Amino acid sequence: MGQPDDTTTMPMRATRSGVSRKMLTRKALNQRLPDGEPLEASFPSAKNVTTEQSADPFSAPTSAPATALAQQPLVQAEWLSEDETAFQTLLARRKAAGYQRRGRDLSDQVLKPGEIKPNPDTIVATIVALVTERGELMRCELLTAMATATFPHPRAKPADASWCQGYVAGAIRNGFLAVAPPPPVDAEQEG
Repeated sequence: MGQPDDTTTMPMRATRSGVSRKMLTRKALNQRLPDGEPLEASFPSAKNVTTEQSADPFSAPTSAPATALAQQPLVQAEWLSEDETAFQTLLARRKAAGYQRRGRDLSDQVLKPGEIKPNPDTIVATIVALVTERGELMRCELLTAMATATFPHPRAKPADASWCQGYVAGAIRNGFLAVAPPPPVDAEQEG
C-alpha cells in the first residue's frame, strides 16, 4: 500500500535526507586512508610521477591529451576561401544590424525632421521639435539642446549623454529624424 511501483512519479531531491556533508566527508576519509595517515598521503606526489615517466622513455605515456599536444608540430593556419566568405557574411550581417565601431565621431552629422511624425507628448516628439525649430541641426548641437530641454516623461535622462545618443539614434532609425545630405563640394573650391 505504501510504495508506488513507478519511481518516475516520485519527485527528485537535491540532497540526501538525514545525511550531513560533514558526516559524508568523514566516511570518505575513513574508507580511503589507513589509520594515522594524513589526507595528502592519498594523492601521488609530483616527484613520484616524474621519476616514473623518466625511468622508461619507451613506455606508453600516461596522459594521452598532453602527449598529443606535445607531438603536434606548429602549423600556420591557412586562410581559405570558405573562411573569407564566412568573414564577409559576418561583416555584412553586422553592418545590416547597425553595428558601428566604437569611437566613430558623428557630431558633424546634420539632422533634419524625418518623414514620420511622432506621437505628441513623447520624448521623441520633444527631440523632433528641437530639430524642427532650427530646420537643420548638427548632432552635437542637438545633444547640447537636449541636455537643457524639458521632457514630458519622468524617466527621461537629458543629462546623460549615452541616453541622449540612444534616443537620437532611435529617432533616425525609425524615420522621425533624417540625416541631411552633405553640402555639395564645388570643383572650384578643391583646386
